[in-house]
Amino acid sequence: MQNTKGKNIVAYLYEDLGVSVDPHAHETVYNYADVAELIRMLGVSPSRVVGGFLYYPPDNPQGWEKFREPLKGSVYPSAVWKAEVLWGASTYHHQGLDLHASGVWKPKDRYHFITHDPGQPLIYVGGYRRSAMILGGLPELVMYAEEGVLEAGKIYTVTVFVSQSMLTDDFIQAFEDYVLKPLKLYEEQGVVEWATLEEVAEIWKTKFGGQPNIFIALDEREKIRELFPP
Repeated sequence: MQNTKGKNIVAYLYEDLGVSVDPHAHETVYNYADVAELIRMLGVSPSRVVGGFLYYPPDNPQGWEKFREPLKGSVYPSAVWKAEVLWGASTYHHQGLDLHASGVWKPKDRYHFITHDPGQPLIYVGGYRRSAMILGGLPELVMYAEEGVLEAGKIYTVTVFVSQSMLTDDFIQAFEDYVLKPLKLYEEQGVVEWATLEEVAEIWKTKFGGQPNIFIALDEREKIRELFPP
């Protein structure tokens, strides 16, 4: 712990670097409430974000609708965790059509995931393309915005998914030099804003009045709409 001020790595990321710690579980042994409890054991408050889940097929064993209610732990039965935000709608082992959508909305139910229902409690934050190799599709969305493809006054979201194995000193430096610095101009113009998933949900509620925006990747839009008709 020489490089983390004597703290465990999770506490260091949370307290010193301002990283949001979102529970993530495949739920083969530990469920989401268990993972949230493990995070607490490290002295960190877990976020209210479901950091990845199965959305298709709708009747999959995980069943994301359970996150609408407080969840009790499986390994730690006394542990309770309540989700507020969903992220990372995917298929089993990513072998199907993961949801590459930008925007924020409240999914109606498992059969109508891309239908907004203001009466539902869970907020979904789209990650768009997600892949770090294409910056989650951020350059694509910026291009769409400049070309007038995107509707003005709407919130558009992107996640740049970087695995732990990629976080070398060289990668971090390159990310700063070739991503963060070039995007600074867009930040100053108010076009791009970096935020945690919980912060995005709050921005959506306060700055955008909770108005839904569901922008599905153009090359996958028709297929996704076939899977989840209105």
